[in-house]
Amino acid sequence: SKSLDVSTFHDAAHAYLDQIENNQSFYVPSGIKELDDSIDGVGPGEVCIIAGRPNHGKTAIGLQWLSNASQLGVKCLFVSEEMGAREIGKRRVMSISSLPHAQAAIPRLRKEINEYHKTAADVYLVESCGTIDRVEEQIDSMCGLYDVGLVAIDYMQLLTSRAKDRY
Repeated sequence: SKSLDVSTFHDAAHAYLDQIENNQSFYVPSGIKELDDSIDGVGPGEVCIIAGRPNHGKTAIGLQWLSNASQLGVKCLFVSEEMGAREIGKRRVMSISSLPHAQAAIPRLRKEINEYHKTAADVYLVESCGTIDRVEEQIDSMCGLYDVGLVAIDYMQLLTSRAKDRY
């Protein structure tokens, strides 16, 4: 049988303080001050569910979180069940640049996008997995191949499962 890691509250509290003392970040913040002040971010193995009514910014928060994480050097994965790569690309351009999306501005837009991503870690995009099992496979694969440290799944309600219920 597998042995358990055993610690005490005392040891755990000191381990946490050691992290702070050594400037080791445990959480990946969203980059949204009010949210980060409330929950600090997400840590390894944690799940954060962003819920809300349709068209109330859930995807925007997820994309912001991944963008912030990538600026901090964390490789990320965005699993999109609703939007395609071009629509996500449009949102990325809109969040990076205030330039108009006119033909004449394309060279400047490309330059801004390249500058923005120059120091950022990669954010990978996987579209239309369809099933919970396929999403799990993609996450395992991307974490193994690319050392992904943060994953966002957009529109989990669209995923199906082989089980009798989706839970």
